Amino acid sequence: LLATHERNEERLPAEEMLLAYKGQGVGPERGFRFLKDPWFFADSLFLKSPKRIMALVMVMGLALLVYALAEHKLRATLQERGESVPNQAGKPTQRPTMRRIFQMFEGIDLLVINAPEGV
Repeated sequence: LLATHERNEERLPAEEMLLAYKGQGVGPERGFRFLKDPWFFADSLFLKSPKRIMALVMVMGLALLVYALAEHKLRATLQERGESVPNQAGKPTQRPTMRRIFQMFEGIDLLVINAPEGV
């Protein structure tokens, strides 16, 4: 399924639209690959109502937008500072995925203890 705001087929034929889309190099399919991840449990979602399906798609689209923005900001900051983080093989990279960053934080816990003053 491919959608466009251009309604005039003479101005943008379907073949040209498909070539332009494929020429981008990065598409929404790459972003939504997390759906195939067994940790996401996408195969256990059952929605009957078209409204609920649309709502889920909107939430997932928004989540993908936030995820992509965070990844872009992370990579830009690493490049700007000339820093890197280790990839899965332990080699330094300036283009980590947010998933890798989340994996790096696994096992880190925060314990906050509020003690009365003077103790």
